[in-house]
Amino acid sequence: MAGNAEYIPLDNLNSHENSHKIRVGPSRWKTPEFYFYYLVFIVNIPLMFRCAIKFSSPNNVNYPKYKDLLSDGWIFDRKADVSDAQTNSFRSFAFILLYVLISHVTISRIIQALPSSVNVKYRKIYSLIFSIIFLIVLYGTSLIKILLILSLNYYIAKHFGKSKMNPILTWILNIAILFLNDYFQGYKFSALWSGLSFLDKRSGLMPRWFINYNYCVLRSISFNLDYYWCLKNKDESKDTESKIIENNSMKDYKARVKDSLLEKDYNFFNYLIYLLYVPLYLAGPIITFNDFIYQINHRNYLPVKKTVLYAIRFVAICLLFEWTIHYMYVNAIIRRRAYENFSPFDYSMLAYFSLNNVWLKLLIIWRFFRLWALADNIDTVENMNRSMSNNYSMAGFWRAWHSSYNKWNIRYIYIPLGGNKNPIINNAVVFTFVAIWHDISLKLLEWSWLIIIFLIPEIVCTKFIDKRIRHLHSYRFIKSIGASSNIVLMITANMVGYVIGLDGAKEILGEIFAPQHILSWLYMFFCIMVTTQVMFEIREEEKRRGIFKKY
Repeated sequence: MAGNAEYIPLDNLNSHENSHKIRVGPSRWKTPEFYFYYLVFIVNIPLMFRCAIKFSSPNNVNYPKYKDLLSDGWIFDRKADVSDAQTNSFRSFAFILLYVLISHVTISRIIQALPSSVNVKYRKIYSLIFSIIFLIVLYGTSLIKILLILSLNYYIAKHFGKSKMNPILTWILNIAILFLNDYFQGYKFSALWSGLSFLDKRSGLMPRWFINYNYCVLRSISFNLDYYWCLKNKDESKDTESKIIENNSMKDYKARVKDSLLEKDYNFFNYLIYLLYVPLYLAGPIITFNDFIYQINHRNYLPVKKTVLYAIRFVAICLLFEWTIHYMYVNAIIRRRAYENFSPFDYSMLAYFSLNNVWLKLLIIWRFFRLWALADNIDTVENMNRSMSNNYSMAGFWRAWHSSYNKWNIRYIYIPLGGNKNPIINNAVVFTFVAIWHDISLKLLEWSWLIIIFLIPEIVCTKFIDKRIRHLHSYRFIKSIGASSNIVLMITANMVGYVIGLDGAKEILGEIFAPQHILSWLYMFFCIMVTTQVMFEIREEEKRRGIFKKY
């Protein structure tokens, strides 16, 4: 049954069931080898930060080339690099969003405190009303366009039901919408009839509604396919609905996603509540229809302590990010290509800290909206499960980066295509869709295909070579060479996709790995190998504690 496939990678396996299957070596943290690694860290990490701060100094020869991109800051009279559009937009609306969060959650919590016989119904009504008001303020009359597209998607689900045409037309429609939204830039009412031009003038605070609609595409596909699998499962097992009614206890994440709801739950009212849910509308994290409606129907109550601690961690990350944009102007430097007289080490730190800037920015955005959902008693997947600097596997990196989207891709694309039976082809399809979904641009298509090309060596080594050399005493160091090479490839791909494009990445990496700088980049590669040894040991330590992850 497609809907009941084991589609979610196990992030945490039961330690009692699996500890005997996985060999865990003795701790290396207090060995002479690791004391040497600590020395390498102590020497090099301060140099890395010093380098980035130095080339971002107002005294640097390149500073005049990009200083107009900097804004007034609040830390010791430093300028702040908010030249990135997402960073600037989120910082500009952060306090307004915080006010909306407090207002939304306060009323929602009051409703959730009502007797159980009425609170689910009233919570749904309130959620939909709040969502519509919020989106009218945000998008104005463009909300009409959103509702029309969503209604067409719903019609496909209900009209074709358990027919194979349901998933086929769902995919065709939603991929077409991505291209049409990009081509027509959100459409104009006046294009239909000049008499409707007045509607184009009332487009709200964010006229470019189609930018965030990409998340609606994922939710639309989730609803239609979850409904399709519900009907298929009902045909295959006649007592499916009676089992759902009997099982009234709160399920874990995996079960909430996998198990179908009652057929009556797949209605237009729930559909709109799910699609327009304010905390997750703009940026996710992505949650499936099954999971979302199940949590509302079963009145999921999350520990207040968990949410408060999450909020404290969020504030700490915001302060760290603010420090980085006040002292490391990597985004502005790259935008203006202001790296005259840079050394190979300068180029390396520019690449490294620019990617860290992207990671921190997305971490803050995703955690803000996840915090909002947690405060409203909706539990979602944590999108960033490891630091960007604690990844050496290409596959593991994508499980830990935008994790909710990774799980969505596995459930709705990878497994239906056959999963691990054809990993290279299926990953090619997944990453092509990922690129199109992010933005229809050559830069992201280049990025997606670089990822596929770079995944092939890892897949080959994992499947055919790893088992043959695992017994060698030098295995850990051989693996470190491969892992370090993987890190260089990941930096290359993400520089292309998220930072500077293919030509810019060629320029920067060409300077770093120029033949005349061989000693510099060999030393940097050695330092990366040292970090991979620490990464290996972190994962070994997790296993010793009964934590088994696939990233």
